[in-house]
Amino acid sequence: MSEKAAHADDGSKNFFKVKDAQLLQDLRAEVIATRPVGGGGAADMTAIGGAAGGGGAAGLVSDLGNSVESGIRRLLNFTTYYQMKERAGIIGAKGVAPLLAQLRKTSPKLRIHLVGHSFGGRVVTAAADSAAPGARANTLTLLQAAYSHNGLAPKFDGKNDGFFRKVIADKKVAGPIVATCTKNDKAVGIAYPLASRISGTNAAALGDANDPYGGIGRNGAVKTPEAVQGLLQAAGQPYQLSAGHVFNLNADAVINDHSDICKPQVAWALLSSVATA
Repeated sequence: MSEKAAHADDGSKNFFKVKDAQLLQDLRAEVIATRPVGGGGAADMTAIGGAAGGGGAAGLVSDLGNSVESGIRRLLNFTTYYQMKERAGIIGAKGVAPLLAQLRKTSPKLRIHLVGHSFGGRVVTAAADSAAPGARANTLTLLQAAYSHNGLAPKFDGKNDGFFRKVIADKKVAGPIVATCTKNDKAVGIAYPLASRISGTNAAALGDANDPYGGIGRNGAVKTPEAVQGLLQAAGQPYQLSAGHVFNLNADAVINDHSDICKPQVAWALLSSVATA
């Protein structure tokens, strides 16, 4: 594993600093969850236009025990997450972003709308971040995205910007950014708080917006001044979407798990976003 993708926003920098014995000790501590968790585990990576499948994300599984075996499983979870995170970033920056530039060169008036589910959310955000100025996306829609809820924030810990802060600061998306989020997303809700354990923080409310490390698919974009809180609306209900903002759409009443996104409400949110730019 390379340290190139390590960042403070998800605690991955700490992973390469903590001694092995301490790391296992921290990870084996009993997990206190804010709601029942379980299930998941199906491999799942979706990029632009991909179909969702399975209840987990990249093989991540929930484990609330306090044994050595639980610690080992969490360690494997985190390394799996980190590898998928690194690959998603590379694919977005080195694969999708050049493709967008070529598309815009071929069709200058083409409107580009980026949509990603799970780690695909990181793929399309990395693509937007790396895209050439003349190939910026019109909109960005994140469906239960598997990256840090600090990812778009400025100085989320008082000194570090989120990994993708420049997407907002440098206006790399012409229109709105829309993100669905729900406490029902067990895969994202458990995967990211593992970083709290690695950093030596035992968060009481594991994975929620108060956890130093959480996922955007669970909590939306946090500590982000441009974030606007809202609800995932029924089809036909209007949204007030505008450029320069991240719209956190709480989907607790609609999305029941990480890949439960094939819903009319989700399609309507996407259509509403696309219609603005």
